Amino acid sequence: MTSRARISLAVALLAMLFVGTLWSARAPRERGADTYGLPSWGQRAAYDVLREAGVPVERSFAAPAALPEGATVWWIAPFDACALLASAQGEDERARPWDPVPWVRRGGTAVLFLPAESLACLGRARIAGVAVPRRWVDGVDRDASVHAVADLDARLREWMGDAFAAEKREQFVSGRIAPRARVLFDVGIASFEAAGAWDVAASVDGRPFVLERAVGAGRVALVADAGIARNGALATGDNAPLLFDLVDAYGVPRIDEREHGHAASSSAVATLARSRAAPVFAGTALVLALLVWRAHALPRRALVDPPRAAPTVDAFVDSLALLYARSGDRARVLARYRELSLRRLQRALRLPHETPPERVLEIVRAHPRVDPAHFRMLAASDADPSPGRVRRVARALDALVGEVSR
Repeated sequence: MTSRARISLAVALLAMLFVGTLWSARAPRERGADTYGLPSWGQRAAYDVLREAGVPVERSFAAPAALPEGATVWWIAPFDACALLASAQGEDERARPWDPVPWVRRGGTAVLFLPAESLACLGRARIAGVAVPRRWVDGVDRDASVHAVADLDARLREWMGDAFAAEKREQFVSGRIAPRARVLFDVGIASFEAAGAWDVAASVDGRPFVLERAVGAGRVALVADAGIARNGALATGDNAPLLFDLVDAYGVPRIDEREHGHAASSSAVATLARSRAAPVFAGTALVLALLVWRAHALPRRALVDPPRAAPTVDAFVDSLALLYARSGDRARVLARYRELSLRRLQRALRLPHETPPERVLEIVRAHPRVDPAHFRMLAASDADPSPGRVRRVARALDALVGEVSR
């Protein structure tokens, strides 16, 4: 083997070691049951659809004691819900590794989406001294073990086989937090056996599904089945509109990732810099740099990416249109389209970003090419528009933007 080949091999091996160390922490995130997870059991789609629809949702990595006062935090299928709920039963705050109750008493809102594996332990759980009702799933033993329910969860939530698809049935969620009945398709959505001392905010087929209770100046809400927020379920039935109902009911959330084992910093470099292995990796980086400098005379290879179709806006617009159509909330559709048209008019008029909407309306009204009938469509509001009204207003707003842009 020539000297140049040996140098090339050493550079390649060190580069693979170094880059693999830096990025190995990212792969498990994409496979997890959290808002980073891409498989059917992850929750990345729920996080993305809220963000794309304009909800300023954020991930939270803070302990309950460090959460902002008055905020809303969602815990979606925490890693060990049984231990998590058991830790909330003590009276001494210093002895509890996880307990949002003191933060809730100061005005926070905690929304806990319960995973299927916590089915068997809820009979012993208490939050702020109030018992958490047991959950119930059609066809499952109420005293099933944690492992049996975890197997059930894996079987029910994958939704991949034709046999499971054939078993799906409609289940209806209704109640105070849902402006209209939401249709969910599943082979068995968990619900609570009874409300107990809790208030019922929503029910599924007549059984309690979302429970809430005031605790001090804040609230605790329990969602019986975290499966509604998973990637495999979000495009089915009204799961996505139901998430927006929860946002409307409890406020814009921070989604907790601390209970899934994530920290605020995702940088492997920062983690290595704080570890005892920092000198080893610093020396590796130095050797790699020297070898690259030594082998700089090697001929470079040209890499050409295969041709790819340019992404279009149509797919994104169609997906949002489908989401709004499923929600049936035409008043919100028109309100969002009017906001979008106002921003388009602001850009067409070259106005500063901080220009108030009232000032934009005044300038548009005084524009010489603006049709007054089109302007009235922009300034109006509709409580319960018909489908034909939605189409007419949308065409008028598009025409108005065209008049100002000419």
